[in-house]
Amino acid sequence: MDCFYCTYRVEAEDPLEHLARQHADQVDVAADRVTARVQLRIACPYCPFTLRTEFRPTDIDAMLADENSIEVGLVAFNLLLFHLTQDHDPGLNGERLIERRDFHPTG
Repeated sequence: MDCFYCTYRVEAEDPLEHLARQHADQVDVAADRVTARVQLRIACPYCPFTLRTEFRPTDIDAMLADENSIEVGLVAFNLLLFHLTQDHDPGLNGERLIERRDFHPTG
């Protein structure tokens, strides 16, 4: 697949590693130390959706010391790739949105 952020041709077996290492700046990280929860947000490059997920890391301080860590990127880009395969036509590099009325992420 072609990377949707750069001209790199991503090997099919591991696009997540390229995305997490080279495009971590696409992931917005917000943390709440009181609840020890972290929220990740990433915008779809093809549609107006912003995908979000929350989790409670084992060590929030260690994670926040490096907000662009590979682990954070892997979680966020995995969510994005799921969205792309479910809601965009992968044969057109995600350019055409497939109609799905049951998927409405907040944006």
